[in-house]
Parts: sequence; C-alpha cells; structure tokens
Amino acid sequence: MGEKRMENCFDVNDSYGDKILGNCNKEKRTQLHYWYVDKMIQNGKEYVLAHGNVSGHKRLIDTMHIHTSEIQSITINKNTEELIIATRNTEYYCPLEYCKWEQQDENADLIPEYNWIKKHYRNKLDIPEIDEDKVLLTLSNFDKYYYHSAYCKLSSEQESVSFRAYPHIGMLQDSFTISGDGSLIKLSYFPHPKNIQFYCESTAEMPLFVENIGNEVLYVDTHSGLIKLVPGERKEVKVENIEQEEQSLSLRDLYPAEIIE
Repeated sequence: MGEKRMENCFDVNDSYGDKILGNCNKEKRTQLHYWYVDKMIQNGKEYVLAHGNVSGHKRLIDTMHIHTSEIQSITINKNTEELIIATRNTEYYCPLEYCKWEQQDENADLIPEYNWIKKHYRNKLDIPEIDEDKVLLTLSNFDKYYYHSAYCKLSSEQESVSFRAYPHIGMLQDSFTISGDGSLIKLSYFPHPKNIQFYCESTAEMPLFVENIGNEVLYVDTHSGLIKLVPGERKEVKVENIEQEEQSLSLRDLYPAEIIE
C-alpha cells in the first residue's frame, strides 16, 4: 500500500548559496515562505524552531512544508527585506511579506522588531492581476503544488472571479484543480518536479496566461505545447510560446508515495 509522505521534517546538512530574485544567474539560497517561528518542548527542554514552505534546499523538495531544527539566531536584513533564520546546518532566508501573521502573533517576542515588520509588511503580499476577460494562473516553486493564485476580471462584472483551489490526493499520483465561479473556469494539472501537466484547460474561451513568481525555472505542459517560464516571466498559452527544443522533464509525482511493505 502507498501512503503520501509526511510534510513536516527537520532540516539536514546543506551548503549556503545566494537566492534567485529575478536573476537566474545568481546562485539560489534556501528560503522559507509562509513562515512563522514558535516553541516546542521535547524531553523537558524548550526549543525554538521555524515552519514554512521550503525552496532551494539540496535535500528537500521545493514547496514542501517543513519545520526546522533548533534555531541558533534570527536577524533582519532590511535592505533585502528578509528575516534570516540560522540553524546549526542551514540559513533560511524568509521574505518579510510572507510571514504567517496569525501564527506569529502568538510568539511575537521571538522575532526581533516584530511590530515594525508587521506594520510595514502585513498587507504587502499582492495577487498578480491581468486585463479584463483574460485568465492568469500564477505559479511558484515555493507554493504547495506550485499554485500561488489565479485571477480573472470579467468586463461584464464589477468583482473579480472567485476561485477555489484544491488537491486530489492519489495513492501514487496527485492532481490539482482551480475552479472559478462554478464551472466558468476550470484548470486541472498533474504536478511533477519542476513542471506541471494540464489535463483540463477550460477558460470560457478567454486567453490563458501563466506566470512564474518563484526563483526556479518551471515548465507548463499545455494543450498548445510545452511552455518554459523563467523566474518573473509571464506568457500566454498559445502555439507561438511553446518550446521548440524537446525537454527532458520528470513525470514523477511531486510528492511521491512511500511504499510500505
């Protein structure tokens, strides 16, 4: 019988690098998004540790939700707008706007200058938008199943389309679906390492665009063909934007099942 892997895990040995932020030539660093810091008591001893979606780690899958080992130090770099969390083996770079505020409020004293961070970054996280009567799917290598957000504003309506997003957990293969305003828009795909494979692209005949706000190249396999997205890139799903050269991509499940004998 196959069972999905547990999401939480401790960090392991890793070397440090530089993150990619709009520049693919920079070496990536280990990052945490949707992060918060709290305490845990184990064997009568209290530990401070961090939680979040990891990316750029040599031994952990991008998008995986983890908790770290014991934190050694926490500092703020206001120039790069990051919290830097150091454990014994790893430095995690945490974008300030991606703090999980409700969770962190419970342990505000663990973060230096937390009130200042909250004042300046609580409402800074935006959902990418697009012109009316177009559909935008935003992806990243730090969001679960690569899904960050979806946006569509119909010219006939005052409010933007309301979306639901949810995974279908399979024994060996997961899929992910985004649906908007009932059956008006439906996007479904299989998530694989560094790529997704659409099996449903229903947009009520509106143009579909895909965008990568992460720090790794992602590939999107669509009805038109394979589209490559470098960090910060947005492309319309159409034949003119497909890759001309064949790419060798993994079709394994993004979160592989453990086989238990």
